[in-house]
Amino acid sequence: MADSMTTEPSLLRKFAVLMGFAVSLSATIWSATSTSRFPSILLRLGFVCSQVCILGVLTFFWSTICAYWVRKWGGTPWHCFLAGLPFVVAGLLLQFFANTERLQYFGTFMLAGNWLLVGYVCRRLAFPHLTDKQAAAPPPPLTLFPK
Repeated sequence: MADSMTTEPSLLRKFAVLMGFAVSLSATIWSATSTSRFPSILLRLGFVCSQVCILGVLTFFWSTICAYWVRKWGGTPWHCFLAGLPFVVAGLLLQFFANTERLQYFGTFMLAGNWLLVGYVCRRLAFPHLTDKQAAAPPPPLTLFPK
């Protein structure tokens, strides 16, 4: 029986992941740019919770896409942490060039909350058999005489 990590995902599964990413990205953009004001603290709390959920789904789908490419290109667990780089770039752009306070806060949240989380989830999806200690270990030193 073939291992699920060595077989190529079906076209339907790839399409489902891409659609999930597209929907969560559009929901992220909508929630970041909505201009409604919330008079009650409960409404504000609900909106923040919805933003956390939307970013969580976006994190999962982006990590799934990056884990697929890391495995396909033969990357290492260290390469998985580069998956969070687009969140850093988007967060910095929103932080410094946004014209509203809400977008600046959203950029800070994307920057602080998702960079390492995306890398961790990507590594867990791409290399589920590795422990945290094994994934953080440096590569073995080069030798002149391999065994």
